[in-house]
Amino acid sequence: MDSPNVLDEMSEYYLFALHAATSVLVMATSGVALMLLSIVLDPRRNTGCLILVLVSSFKKATVADKVVRTTNELQWNVLCSHPPCNEREWEQWTGLLRVLNGVKLQDGPDTWAWKSDGNSAFSVAVVRDQILRCSMLIEEEWKHWNRWVPSKVNIFSWRVVLGRIPVKEELAKRGVVLHNSVCPMCNINIETVDHLVCNCNMSKVIWWNVLAWVKLPVGTLFGAAKEVLNYIEGRKGSKVWKQVINLIFQITIWHIWKTRNAKEYRNIQVSGNMVVDDIKADSFIWLKSRSKLDKVDWGRWVDFNIQDIII
Repeated sequence: MDSPNVLDEMSEYYLFALHAATSVLVMATSGVALMLLSIVLDPRRNTGCLILVLVSSFKKATVADKVVRTTNELQWNVLCSHPPCNEREWEQWTGLLRVLNGVKLQDGPDTWAWKSDGNSAFSVAVVRDQILRCSMLIEEEWKHWNRWVPSKVNIFSWRVVLGRIPVKEELAKRGVVLHNSVCPMCNINIETVDHLVCNCNMSKVIWWNVLAWVKLPVGTLFGAAKEVLNYIEGRKGSKVWKQVINLIFQITIWHIWKTRNAKEYRNIQVSGNMVVDDIKADSFIWLKSRSKLDKVDWGRWVDFNIQDIII
């Protein structure tokens, strides 16, 4: 459950619960509630998720109650507790019908079958191998994982780049009723991921001070969240230097989010200078406790006078 994708999507139609990269469909034709248990490939991320779909408005309905056999096909009559209400739910609903249209039912008693393996046999080892393969795929795709940064911050940065954090724009897309959609830090623009991380006036102040501290061009403007970590890869410098800057940038993103939450939920306004001071303190603690750069002292770190150590 540590994977970043676990809670990416939630609706009437999909509940993401576990990652895998295989396909399994379990369906019974009578005597059980209408339920599809399916591990499918997510084409947007090249990863898979275990999906539990409960769509019938009558929870005790059986599959046999919801399907009409014709000569050449099965016709599904599935009534939901509410119809799709936005583009995302229509996309999910269409995907569900596409899965149902590929189902072939046979006469006979209900059976359970594990279709990810050729012999239809379930085993814990098979599931473990599928999860490991998926995990390796994620690690290969996500190139900014930093072992000096706590896992929760690494994962949060990953979700930020994907645009999968609960900013107001994303909540509104999922049908969450909000008092307003304005960024709580500037009270001017709609709160999107890119606005919050890069384009909010408060965020710009924080990034200006962080860039000045680590002796990078202060005129650098990040237009989108994904540009922040990619910016490091495009700079000249040693591997250790890039890892240190990556650590600082990830902590900066993390503290921007914490500052936003403090204003949104507790109405606490924190100054940009205080946020930068917290970034310096946390990055120093994490560097000292999670890396081998134990020669760095606080005085040199505050001035970022560590070129002899990281280059």
